[in-house]
Amino acid sequence: MPDPMLLWVTRSSPFNLRTRRGLAELGHRAITAPVLHIRPTGIIAPATEPSAIAITSGHAVHYLPPRESWRSLPVFTVGEHCARVARECGYEDVRSACGAVSELRDLILGSVSRFGHVVHFGAREPAGDLVGDLRRGGLSAELSVVYESIEATSEQLKAVVMGLAFVDAIVVHSPRGARVAAEMVRQARWHGMVFSLSKACAEPFERVPGIAVETALAPTEGSLMDLIGAFRAPAFGRRSSGQALHGSAADRDGLNSRLRLVVSNDLRRPDTVDNRSAPPPEEDPPPFAA
Repeated sequence: MPDPMLLWVTRSSPFNLRTRRGLAELGHRAITAPVLHIRPTGIIAPATEPSAIAITSGHAVHYLPPRESWRSLPVFTVGEHCARVARECGYEDVRSACGAVSELRDLILGSVSRFGHVVHFGAREPAGDLVGDLRRGGLSAELSVVYESIEATSEQLKAVVMGLAFVDAIVVHSPRGARVAAEMVRQARWHGMVFSLSKACAEPFERVPGIAVETALAPTEGSLMDLIGAFRAPAFGRRSSGQALHGSAADRDGLNSRLRLVVSNDLRRPDTVDNRSAPPPEEDPPPFAA
């Protein structure tokens, strides 16, 4: 088993809890402090009734308009994580691509009738242009914006920035979140490892001095956990968790209390948790707890 690390999970709530549990199974500790908060837009319905639904984020499933008749529509998801969330929410015909928007495009183009209408329920600033790709492929398609991602303020992430000296690695799940985190560590002059879900997530860190980036073989949570589980840190240039754990008790206690506040506030934000498919609420343990 690799040496235990302390990792900052930048993923949005509530799915960051799943990542934290995966890291715990690998023997690592995690700080779950999102760089993006999710807020629903309150969209009631798309402009045109869908004959098929496209999903590129688990968050979008949370905020789909509640239409019982849609439960039997074909739902096309970018990866297995979104597919699992859709099934948990009661959608019956869920078909998953392998993690890339281009693969989702091909799956939809090969499955939906040219007379059908695809609604992509997603973010205000989606990664990629799925709707444009589908239209260029001859399908009727529209984007229905059901949520937006709001960048965490510097005050909200102040405790994390103050504790970066204790952090061995950062985990990033989205290109936009990666851009926010990359700018933070650049300003803080933090040096360390970044584990990235995809090449798009890795790109913002390639321009940051002192950062080494490892990217999952496939843009899936399972592949990302495999990458972290197999990682062996070089003997040089790395602060070990042991080194961090042996900081002063006052430093650890102060950082723990500030991080508990950050995490507690995040988990209680009414705009970030949906009870239909979110993991059960739970408190984040102090990063240096036994």
